[in-house]
Amino acid sequence: MTEVREHCELGSSVAEVWGLVGDFRGFVEMLVAPRGGTVRTDGDGVGMTRTVIVGHDRMVERLEELDETNWRVRYSMLETGPLRIVDYQAVIALTALGANRSAVAWVGSFAPDGTSEREADVAVRSIYIEGLTLMRARFGP
Repeated sequence: MTEVREHCELGSSVAEVWGLVGDFRGFVEMLVAPRGGTVRTDGDGVGMTRTVIVGHDRMVERLEELDETNWRVRYSMLETGPLRIVDYQAVIALTALGANRSAVAWVGSFAPDGTSEREADVAVRSIYIEGLTLMRARFGP
């Protein structure tokens, strides 16, 4: 299994950041909106799915855990779209650093499928970096 880890600090409270991260649909909408992507959700709570479409690429993800006490979301990817990976699982977790500061950590594991471990790592890591960059723009560095 390959593991990708990215993290950053944000200039907003953990409660404010959780408003986005804890919204299974809203977080991904923020990520794909700059590319004209769309998100559709099916169901509610743990077990719900979100279908993400960007151009001709389609991914389907399932919410596996939503821990509002510890500010943690765990999800899996059922259809990986353009990513050449299998067995994808990820966790996005927040930590309060003070009244108006928080940290976000995004950790994913997967196996490459028809590509090298390095290429799969680069593809997933680029999504994480883009997402954290958008979060910094929204919540401050």
